[in-house]
Amino acid sequence: MLTRPNAIFGGVVILFLLTISLVWRGSPYLYANAFQTAVETSDLPTIVKLVEVETVRQELSEATLESLPPSVRLAGNVILSAQVRDLLARSFKKVFVDRATMPQRIASLLRGNGILPTEILARIPPEMLTERTMQIERGYGDTSDVFLVRFVAKETGEEATAVMRRTGWFSWRVVAIRLSPPYSLLWPLRFRREE
Repeated sequence: MLTRPNAIFGGVVILFLLTISLVWRGSPYLYANAFQTAVETSDLPTIVKLVEVETVRQELSEATLESLPPSVRLAGNVILSAQVRDLLARSFKKVFVDRATMPQRIASLLRGNGILPTEILARIPPEMLTERTMQIERGYGDTSDVFLVRFVAKETGEEATAVMRRTGWFSWRVVAIRLSPPYSLLWPLRFRREE
């Protein structure tokens, strides 16, 4: 039979373990919420704090050459051939990836606005720009140390997934941003495949 002090101690231990378990399972939601808010409000210091830029840079580097269809027709009948596309992609890959991993570009990408700088976007005719409304979905990945924040364009189904990894008992960082093919989220332009 338990004595009163033993029962109180046992209750405190159980309460402590439940609290730790709740914080362990709930911590990614807190970090994902902070990241989502930072993206929506362009809170650059928070984005810098929550993103491991080097690992995100490697992930996006792999997507650059695949970011455009082999031959595309831009709205306005401007044709971009496969050779020109590959030349541009190889020539500007480093600059492109470096720009894409700047905090303001990460926020812009995940809001569905692509990674082009504002000064370039201002020169593009509005009929060539794609408006996207991003819907956010969150949940655990394959393990309890991976958490996914999916930004899905309602209009097109395109998605960018911020992959968060546990970096301590209760802390998380974005280690990758994965884009669904055809990677058109990188560009705010409407593309049509050349027929």
